[in-house]
Amino acid sequence: MATAVASSEDETQSKSPKISFINSQKGKQLLIANEYIFKLNKTTTTTKYWKCVVNTRFRNHQTGNRLDSNGDGAAYGHALNGGAYQVWHIINIHNNCASLKNDTTGLFLDSDHAGGVCALPSNKSAHQRCRFDGLRIINDATGRALDSDHEGKFYTVNPSRENYQN
Repeated sequence: MATAVASSEDETQSKSPKISFINSQKGKQLLIANEYIFKLNKTTTTTKYWKCVVNTRFRNHQTGNRLDSNGDGAAYGHALNGGAYQVWHIINIHNNCASLKNDTTGLFLDSDHAGGVCALPSNKSAHQRCRFDGLRIINDATGRALDSDHEGKFYTVNPSRENYQN
């Protein structure tokens, strides 16, 4: 009769989570632990309680349009409609950068040096990574800020303090 014996290689070893912080579009501090993003939910004199942020809807402050997408890879602005195409998962990558994955399509927000914005399958490039500077979403590859107009077109431009970028 064979006997199974557990070895140290079979045991799951607990690792300390990799922790970092970024700022939200509203300037609030977000905690990142093991690729999950948390917002501060409650603070007492001795403890901070963090709540996991699973997904979000991005709204342009000036136009009121939400970042929306479709299965064809288009990324555009649309009024809030409660649809899942307006829900994006923030996936932490590293060095305070994240990828934005559409909840319905599974496609990732992507942009190019010419300012074009679309949603593509994951290619792990810097064009699919962004960082939040408290006001804007900045593409990691291009350094350009996500922006939109009243007609619903999304594009990237050099960062400024214009309201269309937050």
